[in-house]
Amino acid sequence: MIGGNDMKRQVLLYGSMVVFAVSLYSIGSYLYGYFENARDLADIQDVYAAPVTSEEAEQVAQTETEKPLRENITKLQNVNDDIVGWLELDGTKLNNPVLQAEDNDYYLDHNYKGGYSRAGSIFMDFRNDPANLGKHTIMYGHVMRDNSMFGMLSKYADEEFAKENRVIRFETMYDEYELHVFAAYETTTRFYYLDTEFEGKAFGEFIQEIKSRSRIDTGVDISVHDQIVTLSTCTTTDDDDERFVVHAKLIQKQR
Repeated sequence: MIGGNDMKRQVLLYGSMVVFAVSLYSIGSYLYGYFENARDLADIQDVYAAPVTSEEAEQVAQTETEKPLRENITKLQNVNDDIVGWLELDGTKLNNPVLQAEDNDYYLDHNYKGGYSRAGSIFMDFRNDPANLGKHTIMYGHVMRDNSMFGMLSKYADEEFAKENRVIRFETMYDEYELHVFAAYETTTRFYYLDTEFEGKAFGEFIQEIKSRSRIDTGVDISVHDQIVTLSTCTTTDDDDERFVVHAKLIQKQR
């Protein structure tokens, strides 16, 4: 017969093995999520960078729109018509399609293929019109610890980094833009920086507020006559209310 002490030891051993197995599975799932995200992003980056085929060019030519479509984004919409743009910062892992759904929840945990993903996607606020950008365009993404997605945004808290990486490239279906970063800071959800429409003096007051919160000064001039883009992510702390935010001036490039 097994004694009481032996029974306790076996129970403790079994319990420890279960905890170890669960922990090992959790770590494995976490690491696989990063691998899966990197693989999927590499696939869509290849599609974006590939030369446009004659069939794709013909598809663009046959599309009836007031503005000519940009071929790079059009071919991405053959993968998923929720892809409305591309965001890229040279020399970093920020090199992503921009998605848009009917709400701001879906692409929190879905990739550009529409499959479940803990990394989610970079996505545009559902209230924005990617074909006609307004005063304030907002994009969201997760803070990935391998610096993919919006994992590198917090680097903009360092003024030297911000000045060296002041320009982010942004392409939509119709136009190409430069985003000139002028503000970056950590905040909480108690500060509401997500309005897309403004009346009267509200936009000027908003610009002054975000400039006063900024931890950097990149020398970019910004006024009420400009359009701005906000990039928003969480922080790496356990506080779900914390956010890191980067604001940039939207400048359209000539075709």
